[in-house]
Amino acid sequence: MTELEKIQEAFHDNCHFHDKILIERFADNTSMSRRICDGGYNYFIVRLETQNNKAWYPYFKTGHGLNSICDFIIFVESSEEIFVLLVEMKLGSESPQRQLDYSENFVKFVLRRMMLTNKLTLGKPVFIRKLGLTNTKPPKHPTKMNGATSPSYDDNNYIKRYKDTKFNIRLSLLWPTKDKKRGLVNLFD
Repeated sequence: MTELEKIQEAFHDNCHFHDKILIERFADNTSMSRRICDGGYNYFIVRLETQNNKAWYPYFKTGHGLNSICDFIIFVESSEEIFVLLVEMKLGSESPQRQLDYSENFVKFVLRRMMLTNKLTLGKPVFIRKLGLTNTKPPKHPTKMNGATSPSYDDNNYIKRYKDTKFNIRLSLLWPTKDKKRGLVNLFD
């Protein structure tokens, strides 16, 4: 069993997201969607958003911000690494940073628990990337890498992706820097 399969097995079946389109419906009855282009990577998606007003963190009351989590958590396994893509969809210019930071802590908690109970050994490094997807237009001067437009992550492993019809997993894994360890997670720090 691969490490990705072990992580997937840890999440309740109700949390598994099997669609090939990431879609978020907002309170004003609008929606945003991105078709997934997997680039040949093995991945699975977890969706932990509140369903039918039921909190996924059963110990906390709703309305205090303690149940905040990103829209999608995408676990991706390559031959050498495991990537965790935290995805939050927002209309307009509202920042998803807080939900993405909360989600990073949640993912670290899950992986730590699995390691402490010997359900996971993690023989591969884990990298976490935070992606805010928006319906706004991109800036006039996108970052270029090898002649193609690519993401540009900040020091908090965050990037804002603009209006598009696709969610390209391969592009989300690229790191336009010479520092290969940037985004590497120490689960016991």
